Amino acid sequence: MKMAVFSDSHKNIRLLGQALETAFAQGASMLVHLGDHYSDLDALDCRDAIVYRVPGLPNVDSVPPGVEAFARFAFLGQNIFALHDREKLPAEGRSPEITLVLYGHTHMADCSRCENGVWYLNPGHLKAPMDRDMPASFALLRAEEGGLIGDFLSPEGKLLFSRALSA
Repeated sequence: MKMAVFSDSHKNIRLLGQALETAFAQGASMLVHLGDHYSDLDALDCRDAIVYRVPGLPNVDSVPPGVEAFARFAFLGQNIFALHDREKLPAEGRSPEITLVLYGHTHMADCSRCENGVWYLNPGHLKAPMDRDMPASFALLRAEEGGLIGDFLSPEGKLLFSRALSA
């Protein structure tokens, strides 16, 4: 099983669609969209994938009533918390059983481990080919012995960098 993580598509359905097709070609069966814009995946065929999505900034994203600002789910034995802005991480996202926090907002692809052992992953953005001096990107998480690997890819599938998310 592989999980594709997208963020900050800002209604650029072309780039999001390209990244989605690349993710499916790489074997993704779970999709996570981290906001700005919540409804962007509605314009695309997500096939039979499991989909999680969270809204972005309230002044940017129009979100259906009752939609939570975060999602919590499991993936390959990892407890994951997803939200748009890491600076707004609620207490639930700091729970000791959370092993990975997915966030967007900065448009900068990044993956790092904090002193409490929790991994934080930002897949980058799909707003435009370049934004804030950063190329468009998304993340594809896969299992490898000892933990997860996060591959950061361009929408067309070029590997930008990888990170091992291990204990």
